[in-house]
Amino acid sequence: MGMHGYVFSLFLMRILLESKAPLPKSFDKRLKDLEPKVRQLAVAQLHCHRNPFEQAALEKMLRDPHVYVRWRAVSGAMSCSPKEALRLLGRAIRDKHHLIRMTAIVGIARFRGKRAYRFLRRALNDRHPAVRTYAIVGLVKRGYRLALPMLRQVLRTTSEKRAQEPLYALTAIENMKAQRALRVMGVALRSRLPAIRERTVLAIGRLVWGRRRERIRGLRLLKKVKRTSASRLWYLSLSVRALLSERAAVRRCEMLLRSGPAGEVEVLIASLLKIRLPGAALLIRWGTRHPALRVQLAARKALRHLQLRSWIPTSP
Repeated sequence: MGMHGYVFSLFLMRILLESKAPLPKSFDKRLKDLEPKVRQLAVAQLHCHRNPFEQAALEKMLRDPHVYVRWRAVSGAMSCSPKEALRLLGRAIRDKHHLIRMTAIVGIARFRGKRAYRFLRRALNDRHPAVRTYAIVGLVKRGYRLALPMLRQVLRTTSEKRAQEPLYALTAIENMKAQRALRVMGVALRSRLPAIRERTVLAIGRLVWGRRRERIRGLRLLKKVKRTSASRLWYLSLSVRALLSERAAVRRCEMLLRSGPAGEVEVLIASLLKIRLPGAALLIRWGTRHPALRVQLAARKALRHLQLRSWIPTSP
């Protein structure tokens, strides 16, 4: 097929997508099927565009009794035009299930304007912590400074019962721009909850990976983790710094993996395995030369695990 045929096929595809023809009867039957999985798959094929019949079908499926069918409808609503998408997502934030409301807030945070801002402000009073947290992060993502103190307050949570809230916040922060996200990472790194500190170290590594400017700021934050703090956290921080190519951290990791105490080396190997950044296999290979047999076995097991993730290690 030549260039003219390729251009014609693209033109034809655009016409089909933007056509305002009604939905086929067979498709309409699948949307009314008694089996939720059938309805869910049918909704997944609705891509809205400019077809008012598809928009009407999505709006109808937002009232479906099954939660995952409604979730698919909310995801499909994001492909509509901004005006239509905000109208459908605005209805979804009144849903009785928190998963639907949370997904709707994630979609609303993609749009700018007063209407999207009003929806995000309304979600700050939601009864579920995940919805409130995603609304706060959505406001920060869009540059509303009033939400920054609220986000810092969530990250400072010290109650074990409310430990999920900062975890929700960190999950949402990872999808923000690195420069803006690093402003609040220092607060999470000082949390009293170990799970929050560990998750923050991992999030910093993923945010600054491959970015030169943000990498320097991320390394400064990671250096604040002292060895006197929880040992697991320090080894995790050292591993992230090594994978971000900090020379001192790379040398320290190599020395530990070759001849360090067996218990410490096992913790370091587990940390390198947990980070999921390229380059972990190169460092773990040093552990196969450790004099302790249990360290050698742990390193080989970790390398096999990395190979299953399709990370092909090469010899150092």
